[in-house]
Amino acid sequence: METYVEEYKKRTPGSASLFARAAKVMPGGVSHNLRYFPPYPLYIKKTEGSRIWDVDGNEYIDLWMGHYTHILGHKPKVIAKALPEINSLGTHWGIVHEYQVTFAEDLCRIVPCAISKMWKPKPT
Repeated sequence: METYVEEYKKRTPGSASLFARAAKVMPGGVSHNLRYFPPYPLYIKKTEGSRIWDVDGNEYIDLWMGHYTHILGHKPKVIAKALPEINSLGTHWGIVHEYQVTFAEDLCRIVPCAISKMWKPKPT
């Protein structure tokens, strides 16, 4: 009887090959310790909606969804359509901006319990 690990290795030779390369240039063969699991991590080739495909062509349902940040799934059409305009303004600003406020307002309207009860600054 084949074990899960043996089945994994049989289905993912491309991931094994990429991990062997990665182990030569990254500590532990990964860019973050949470991305490693034995015998080697799964290397992803593409994503769409709730699905991911590895470098060997295996399809999976993605229950992690980008550390749970992809609430609309991978590559949602509405986001892809807006990206050229938004990208022309800059990427990863690393500082507060109006789009964050608009997004938070929309999210709280859609999910009222998402409204933060944490620290609120006093108006000046």
